[in-house]
Amino acid sequence: MDWIQQWQSKLNKQNGVAPLVRTGGSRHTGLAALPYRNIQNSDFIIGDGIIVMGIVAVLLPFTTPETVALLGYQKSRIVGRILGILLIVVGIWVGFV
Repeated sequence: MDWIQQWQSKLNKQNGVAPLVRTGGSRHTGLAALPYRNIQNSDFIIGDGIIVMGIVAVLLPFTTPETVALLGYQKSRIVGRILGILLIVVGIWVGFV
């Protein structure tokens, strides 16, 4: 057993983390995966996705033509950004609370 496999088995027993992933090539190109508990927590992943959508909505507040016709261009951008901030708050609530 080489030193990477020894270290990997010792680490798995202590911390419960995922095994090293071999990417091909030499034995020094392995990447350590994230801990299982973070990968398996689907609420965390869903919350991150909602946060990313909120960030995109804040940075690029594109609204529908109907909203622009109803509120005007400037106000529809403000509404789009407010809804983006709301998405970020909901993503934090879903993912971390």
